[in-house]
Amino acid sequence: MQTISIELNHIIENAKIINTLLGFDRGFLSSSLFLEYDGGGQAFGGYNLNEKYAAIWIKGILEVTEKEDWGDIKGCFIRVDHSNNEVYRIGHIIKDIWFDPKKAFKEK
Repeated sequence: MQTISIELNHIIENAKIINTLLGFDRGFLSSSLFLEYDGGGQAFGGYNLNEKYAAIWIKGILEVTEKEDWGDIKGCFIRVDHSNNEVYRIGHIIKDIWFDPKKAFKEK
């Protein structure tokens, strides 16, 4: 894996989804992807996925990974737009398909 771009404290690089979480945290539905980069890793998610946002979250991730089943995304390679503190969006490894949950949730 290698860094693709660095601009305005955003780093875009390839990552592997090494694990996923989809379940309840303190009574709220939540989800995270655990990502591995060269020399490190980071989590993406942790949002409270109420009935409005759960479908947006799951659909966005399945589209980026081109999978139809949540269980198939572990091991997928994706692009990640992040800083040291936050993952902003994830993208298809080759195609120009991105999922930005904050933007998607705001549009809803």
